[in-house]
Amino acid sequence: MSEALTNERSGCFGTTEVTVVAQRTRAEIEVMIDNFVVTAAANDTVLLYYSGHGMTGDDDIYLASSDTDASRLAMTAVAGETINRLLRRCPAQRIVVVIDACYSGTFEFHRKLSNYSFLLASSRRSRTSVDGQKGQPSPFTADVARALLGDGTVKNDEVTVERVWSYVRDRHANAVHRAGNTLEIVLSRFPSAAPRWTGRWWAKSLDRARAFEAAGYPHGDPFAGMGNGELSLLRRLAVTLPDDPPVSVLDEWWAAETGHKDAASAFVRHLGWPNLTLDQHGRVTGSRGLAERLLESPAIKAGLPEAHAGFIDHLRTRLLDADTTAWWSLPDNFGTAAAGVPRHLHATGQLAEHAGLVNDLRWVEASIRWTGGSRSAEEDLLRDGSADAKKRAYAIARHAHLWNGWASHWPGALASTLVSRLEHVDVWSPQVTSLRALSDGPLLTPSWSLPDLPHPDQLRVVGKHTAEVRGCGMAADRTVWAVDEDGNLIRWARDDSGREERRENTVTGRRVLRAAAFAHQASFAALGSRDGVADVIALGDGPATTTRQLRHERPIRCCAVSPDGRWTVTGTMDSRPLLWRLDAADGRDGAQPGEPHSIALAGHYRPITCCAAHPDGTSAAAGSTAGLVMLWDVTSDGTVPDPSRPTHVFSATNRSSVGCCVLDGDFLLLGRDDGSVEYHERTTGHVALWHGQHDGAVRACAVGVGSPHGEPTMLVSGGSDGAIRLRWPQSEVTVVLRGHSGGVTCLTVANDGRAVVSGGTDGTVRLWNADHPTGDWRPPRHSRPAAFCCVAGDTVISGGPDPIRQWRDADEPTETALDGPPPTCAATSNDGRIMLGYADGRLELRGPSGEHSRISADGRPVTSCAVSADGLPFAAGYDDGTILRWHEVGSEPATGRLSGKADSAIRWCGFLPGTATVIAVSEQGDLLRWPSSGELAPLNTDARKTSCAALNVDGTRLITGDTLGRLAVLRLQDGFWPNQAQAHTGPVTACAVSPDGALLASTGSDGFLKIWTTTELSPIAAVRVDGALMGCAWLKDTHRITAVGDGGTYLFALSQP
Repeated sequence: MSEALTNERSGCFGTTEVTVVAQRTRAEIEVMIDNFVVTAAANDTVLLYYSGHGMTGDDDIYLASSDTDASRLAMTAVAGETINRLLRRCPAQRIVVVIDACYSGTFEFHRKLSNYSFLLASSRRSRTSVDGQKGQPSPFTADVARALLGDGTVKNDEVTVERVWSYVRDRHANAVHRAGNTLEIVLSRFPSAAPRWTGRWWAKSLDRARAFEAAGYPHGDPFAGMGNGELSLLRRLAVTLPDDPPVSVLDEWWAAETGHKDAASAFVRHLGWPNLTLDQHGRVTGSRGLAERLLESPAIKAGLPEAHAGFIDHLRTRLLDADTTAWWSLPDNFGTAAAGVPRHLHATGQLAEHAGLVNDLRWVEASIRWTGGSRSAEEDLLRDGSADAKKRAYAIARHAHLWNGWASHWPGALASTLVSRLEHVDVWSPQVTSLRALSDGPLLTPSWSLPDLPHPDQLRVVGKHTAEVRGCGMAADRTVWAVDEDGNLIRWARDDSGREERRENTVTGRRVLRAAAFAHQASFAALGSRDGVADVIALGDGPATTTRQLRHERPIRCCAVSPDGRWTVTGTMDSRPLLWRLDAADGRDGAQPGEPHSIALAGHYRPITCCAAHPDGTSAAAGSTAGLVMLWDVTSDGTVPDPSRPTHVFSATNRSSVGCCVLDGDFLLLGRDDGSVEYHERTTGHVALWHGQHDGAVRACAVGVGSPHGEPTMLVSGGSDGAIRLRWPQSEVTVVLRGHSGGVTCLTVANDGRAVVSGGTDGTVRLWNADHPTGDWRPPRHSRPAAFCCVAGDTVISGGPDPIRQWRDADEPTETALDGPPPTCAATSNDGRIMLGYADGRLELRGPSGEHSRISADGRPVTSCAVSADGLPFAAGYDDGTILRWHEVGSEPATGRLSGKADSAIRWCGFLPGTATVIAVSEQGDLLRWPSSGELAPLNTDARKTSCAALNVDGTRLITGDTLGRLAVLRLQDGFWPNQAQAHTGPVTACAVSPDGALLASTGSDGFLKIWTTTELSPIAAVRVDGALMGCAWLKDTHRITAVGDGGTYLFALSQP
């Protein structure tokens, strides 16, 4: 890290400005930090980096020193609060803290530092970090150093802390950051020997630029003091304008006064350059201010038509050079300049050519590939204005989440995704054939029609907090409220002109807010802090005002407030939630008239974890760590008829702690720490339970009620895995939304049920579109979410939260649901046998004709299973890290001299072909081998965290995927890793080798199914689907692949164009 910061070519820090502190005591470290920070100047950048062991206690992080005693952390380790105290003495206005340690996300900046500080942590507050090999940096530190040295992070000759975070985030799923107004802190610089040309096509016309720069500047150098963005815009202008020397134009602009701001970025749009926007404070910054003033110049206005024509003529010359007339055949190095062709055609009156171009799917594919998203293609279609063009634009926008942020280097990947989504859309289907013909590589196309599921997309990131968001709410007029753990309450609304207004209130003076809740339609908010004070806030068009402060003896864990603000309920580590009457006018129980009065609600016997208030204010609910939720009726004056006895107890279907709950109508929705979601109807006693909805605890839930009878039309849950699940009970549809880089902490649904607001640990508040088909619409059953799959002959088998299902017809899938509860895993053999494992420890082996035998039921949850190619032997992995193997049905597990177990659950296992040796992957990422005799032994010696594995046909090579999205090939005979590739932007969830051994399929949490060569890991084809993919398997004909995930069960065919 020190070498990266002080690198001779790029480092922003001198060797005398970086101090390495290694193997020092706690006292020595604190003294050196103090001496370091107090010597900084106000305009300095201060970077504090720590790599080592992290521990937690008292809601703080402790960093290990040479004299740390784990049993006495407060006295022997460096506390996060101590670092905060020392940093507060630092006069520097740019502070960066990088912590590479377990639980490093626990570190919190003091609120006085939060606006100008940046934290980069290797793990979330409840996660561990991966250590490096002896003498080597950890993977996290190594990647931070690579980012600083410019590994794809350089922009405008600089590497900012934001670019470092983007680089690390794509490689470390558990990494977190907290940022104030510090994203532009520069950590590395890469000065160019010659002017950098940020464009592509205009670099071909250097002669014009040289003539421009050689002409001199009568009014002084207009480039002096400009940022690289402004400089590149001026140079683009110099090259784009016709051969008339543009110096006079620029001189006229330079001498002119500043123009009007309401014409912002129109000039940039006209020339096909990025649309630049005002910042959140309404200030014009960077290149946008320059574009406004350029547009006001009469000479520039007069030169626009000729500039458009010159642009087209220039690119037509490039087409002739390439011996083609098709605009989509322009080389990729023409970039976004080529994507601006339709704008220039339209501006010069070539409307027929414009219409033919933008309505061609081949152009749409090229535009998305060049610009990294579909926005430009959508604008081109809407500019055409015809009815069919508008329908085409809508179809592209509906699935924009699949191709926005596209990576263009994959052969045929974008074409495969466009074909899979548009071949059944009437206005696009005739053009699918032409797009197939244009592709120069194999395509992955769906054999089963992809259902037209609702695709709620992220409308926008409403705002960014400097700390974790604790609560959010939405008023009837779509005004969004959110509060973070520092007590910053922010309101976002749109005025009559549609402009967004942001208003911030600091409503608490306390450091850490532990709980927050908004009443129905955001009329009031209740905020609970770690120091035991709860604030009740009145919300509206004016400033938010605190109406009551309620003091507790213990930290507040949860709270809720009635819509009229007459009462609130709070929960602490105590087993009795308190209901506060906020206007105790009768002075009962000694309370003075007008003062709050608390009522202890009895019934729970474990600490309270969540509270809820009914939208009509008639009842309150509270959940506990015992897994129970209890409800008490509340009268109109805020009293509880019998606080010693709950009106209703929602019995626990399991004993997992309740993480959140919400009341509406006559039902309750709750989420649990084990990732499950439950729906209870109070009058009928009906209970709906969905297991495994989230890979982690459910921390937020919300309900949309739009039916005349008060029935829920949409159920929403958010988990610590960062996923948001929308379930429509009437149509049995579930859709997964992903956007938060951390866990989801709060949710709310708009009054009309058509929008969802979410807040997360990443500090963002996001607004999602939640429109859904109405009526009797039902999606095909193969669109239900699934978590694993396997193949028996031509039969696809998939399972997950629902009972396991077989799909027997490859062209028109026919479903058969297997009897019994949902299994946790499945495996098949070449002769059609199916092995199923269950959470209660049962193992079943089912034959091709439907007969089945129970193998085991010892009570331990089965987490994986495997069957050898000829059906025997077979094995099972368990959540305690053990693996058992059987040589025949009905026998005892073959143990012999085999011993040892993994440190965590076995998530995958398989047999080495032709042997009884078992290869396994544990939940912690260990790759293990269990030979027919001997000890369980590790295979991965390079500290990679393996997430999945597959064996090639002859058993000589093992292909692995890891949590960083990488694929690697391991030669089993010598333990050598000859090839690896960066496959996915998130963890690799599954991989499978084709029956002939030539190809490899991989799936990832990024929604990609990718095909590779098995030995070299060369890319062959790819396709992207909605949500994450969790598993894949090949059919026996080698050109069809099944995959499962959030969007259901898929079957794709690998075909030549």
